[in-house]
Amino acid sequence: MENALVLGSGGITGIAWTLGVLSTWARGPFDVVLGSSAGAFAGALLEAPEAFAQACERVSHPDSSSARRDLALALGGAAPRLLSAPGPLGDPLARAWIVGTVTRRFAASAGSGPRALGAGARAIRKQLAIRPLDDVDVRALAMLAAGRRRAAGPGWVAYWQAQLGDAEWPGELQIVAIDSRTGARHVFDRDAGVPLARAVAASTAIPALVGAMPIGDSAYFDAGILDTTSADLVAGADAVTVIAPYPRPPIDTRVAELRAGGTEVTLLTPSDLAVLGLGQQRLDAAGQRASFELGLRDGRMLPAG
Repeated sequence: MENALVLGSGGITGIAWTLGVLSTWARGPFDVVLGSSAGAFAGALLEAPEAFAQACERVSHPDSSSARRDLALALGGAAPRLLSAPGPLGDPLARAWIVGTVTRRFAASAGSGPRALGAGARAIRKQLAIRPLDDVDVRALAMLAAGRRRAAGPGWVAYWQAQLGDAEWPGELQIVAIDSRTGARHVFDRDAGVPLARAVAASTAIPALVGAMPIGDSAYFDAGILDTTSADLVAGADAVTVIAPYPRPPIDTRVAELRAGGTEVTLLTPSDLAVLGLGQQRLDAAGQRASFELGLRDGRMLPAG
């Protein structure tokens, strides 16, 4: 492996920022593109110029009410609560809020043990504010995702299919999701026999809100819950570019480990101005335009590929 691109997670505003970066950056070809959650969607568009242009048009001139409606239909009744979460999705406060409110909402209908579900949620709430997720937390989140009586269904796949347009699975793209049975990360590629939209839907399936996405004999959920980039999965590459709209631990560790292994790493995270522009509501379509424009600006900071 010579040259890898890692695209991190970050919700709707993170997608918009990443698309802005990719629009401005004079990037070269990559042997591997690793995408997690929002990054899975952005990576899926890299070899589809028309679909990429359409996605950029949607986020740069958004119809916020229409985008909210589409997301609400895909997420179901949880969307209004999610869109009003008090903090960025993925940050400790918001993750604790999501686990707390969503667990209360769905525990009564969980098909795999409300008592275990509640115990897992309590463990997560206790730990989220003081450290990143570990394997125990992820297994508890796996219970949340798998515990819903209704798994993520056609509506969630259809939402992403509409966003992807005519994009086909790029040969270099690898999409990361978490196996709800084990809490371990799983990588899908074109040879896995999984439709592109379904793999993106799995990588973006927020535990308990959407339900885990059935694929084969398991079900998968949002890769960004465990690690916003999973950059360690491209260890051994000569050069890695990491684009992370919402960096949080263990990203510094991942980058340090890659560099210690002899990999040249370029890390792009939002500028101070972009952090403010991306806002607190990561699934709020109203923030797309500003996020895209700030991504255009930040993308100029990357060296030409």
